[in-house]
Amino acid sequence: GGLFVALVAPHVFSDYYELHLSLGLTVLLLLIVSAKDRAALTDERWRLLCALLACAAIVAAGWATVAAMGDWSAQRGGSYLARALQELSLTQVARLRWLTWGTTGLLLVIGFIVYWRRPRDGHRLTCGLFGVGGLVLTAALALHVRDSVRDSILRMRNFYGVLSVLKYSDGTPDSDYHVLQHGRITHGLQFIAPHRAGAITSYFGASTGLGLSLRHFPRQQSKRVGLLGLGVGTVTAYGNPGDYYRIYEINPQVKQIADAPFTYLARSQAKIEVVMGDARLSMENEPSQEFDFLIMDAFSSDAVPVHLLTREAFEIYQRHVKPDGVILVNISNRYLNLRPVVENAARTLGYRAYHVESTDGGGNEDYGEGDAGWWLYGASWMVLSRNTAFMERSAVRYAASPPSPDGADIPLWTDDYTSMFRILQ
Repeated sequence: GGLFVALVAPHVFSDYYELHLSLGLTVLLLLIVSAKDRAALTDERWRLLCALLACAAIVAAGWATVAAMGDWSAQRGGSYLARALQELSLTQVARLRWLTWGTTGLLLVIGFIVYWRRPRDGHRLTCGLFGVGGLVLTAALALHVRDSVRDSILRMRNFYGVLSVLKYSDGTPDSDYHVLQHGRITHGLQFIAPHRAGAITSYFGASTGLGLSLRHFPRQQSKRVGLLGLGVGTVTAYGNPGDYYRIYEINPQVKQIADAPFTYLARSQAKIEVVMGDARLSMENEPSQEFDFLIMDAFSSDAVPVHLLTREAFEIYQRHVKPDGVILVNISNRYLNLRPVVENAARTLGYRAYHVESTDGGGNEDYGEGDAGWWLYGASWMVLSRNTAFMERSAVRYAASPPSPDGADIPLWTDDYTSMFRILQ
């Protein structure tokens, strides 16, 4: 099983369909065992089976009721059932709710009767239950698979995970857009219409720590930018003639998707070079690139590449950045507070560190920075620099959050020590 998941499945499946396969085979195995061995179902096991079926009925009823009572308008992009329920009237939803609970009550009554009085031919009944259950499970898994590929125009999988490109449309061509998702995390968004394709979106808007830094850096001509993590290439939209962007990307499928259907790389006015391989290893073996900016945005599906956040990693970054350059780290994360990790590294290497938080829809509009729009996501960026003139610029300084005391008891991350348990949020 381990060999199949690690070596075969990435080449056979475009998603983690081995999970669906294993669930279906488990029910099939139970059906085969029950059919071949009449003595396998003792009284104790029979009662346990009835209890499990009753619990499953209650859970299913509760889930259906919560779904039916929820706000369907907030379920865009949700499950197949949620989208189907959006089409129902309030009366129909109420009827469905009572039907669901009524069916559950009937199943519980039957279950208790069977629990205390086992039928004479429990063997046939058991096989029938597993057979019906297998059919229901197969149908549910098929609906889940269909739901997962809905709106997908491209799905790819390799050792690094599952990449999905989805196309969304509200009926107006100007609003059509592509989204790249790695697992459940969005890694980039681009409008399809040519006159909007160059718009900067997602975590890289003008009011983010990245956008503020790139636009307010004292030296605007011939900037040299290093980028760890390609995504869909959104950052290259900031490129101007004479700029140089060197991008480090470990996943060849990400590069393939960034070339098509996304077009940020092709549209950028900067010179772009993509280096394939692990960013830290590549930079460790290169001479100093003399970057004005080094941008670290290498997260994948909320996973943390800890080897890119240690003291030794930041020493490599320091070697590649000019003395007055800037290091930018995207620390946006649902579960981990990475701010003290970066602040500790900055303090150790003598950098000033700002934390800039932007909200969904743009953020920081109070400072006149950027346009608000649903295509701009909330993001947390760390800005590290020894350039006093840059760090004292009002647009950057006023957008920074107050110093945080959270990192006082967080040890410095090194190649010998990292603890994500200490930074759970």
